[in-house]
Amino acid sequence: MLKKLMFYSLVMSFILITTGCGSDVDTVKDGYLPFDTSMTVGEAFDNYEWFTSTEWTSFETTQKRKTIKIVELKAMVDIHQFEPITEYIKKIKESYPKSYDFYSVDWWLTAQFTVDGNGNFELTYIEASNGCGFHQQRSNINEFLVALYDGEKWIISAMFYHLIDMTKSKVCAK
Repeated sequence: MLKKLMFYSLVMSFILITTGCGSDVDTVKDGYLPFDTSMTVGEAFDNYEWFTSTEWTSFETTQKRKTIKIVELKAMVDIHQFEPITEYIKKIKESYPKSYDFYSVDWWLTAQFTVDGNGNFELTYIEASNGCGFHQQRSNINEFLVALYDGEKWIISAMFYHLIDMTKSKVCAK
């Protein structure tokens, strides 16, 4: 009887210790945003049809002597999926024949969530980038989130249109 009691006490202690010890990535991926509690953040980003892959990481940074926890998502985007963008690139190549090969570099979306350690988080940064080192930050994060949750592709294509337009006459220094 004493052995059973000790065993159950040990099991319960283990459960109590490990409960709530999820990673910051799990906090964000398993969390919900106030405007849509029908799916988790992870479900919204990992299942967004225009991302070919997603990678979640976490790190800490120090700002003004305060340590800030960040969860970062890098989502690869295949710009071939966006027919209007491929048409736009054809027109750019006619006007700027020496511009870099837009299809030979990687394109991705980076999203950063700030995590407070109490299970709360907020999307604080989002940008479109490519393998040439060009990037375009998104200023209206809430508009982006709502469109992503609704499965809208225009929000992603708008970011990449702007990035392509900004870099159309540039040389890629891969």
